Amino acid sequence: MSQKFQDIVEKSYDSVAEDWSKTRKNLHWEDFDWMYEAAPCSSERDKILDLGCGTGRLFDFLESKGCVYQQYTGVDLSKNMLQQAQKHYPKNRYVQGSMLSIPVTDTGSIDQVWCIAAFHHLGSRQERLEALMEISRVLKPG
Repeated sequence: MSQKFQDIVEKSYDSVAEDWSKTRKNLHWEDFDWMYEAAPCSSERDKILDLGCGTGRLFDFLESKGCVYQQYTGVDLSKNMLQQAQKHYPKNRYVQGSMLSIPVTDTGSIDQVWCIAAFHHLGSRQERLEALMEISRVLKPG
């Protein structure tokens, strides 16, 4: 994503984060259900990465399913969205970052990557491929 476009996305979400959080809290998104069926909780040892986490409501959904993870990390461009996530789900880890350069240094260390309603912010096919390569980099083999 060009730096200019990334800055626009970041500033846009920074400006609406608090209101966004109020309107999305406890809002059930039906797409979570079928995604969860494909990738249910597997172990308390798992590390999950929520890429484009926004205000962290995926964690709320997973918790409602009884999921317990060793580590839940939310990554988002918007520092204000991350502040809202931290406010609502303080036991989790949140990091400002991009799908094109996921802030995870340990290759092959993540058990699940969730990326919901964020991929469309990538402006080109090349950027989508780069993001998929980054996801592949951080995921454990298999």
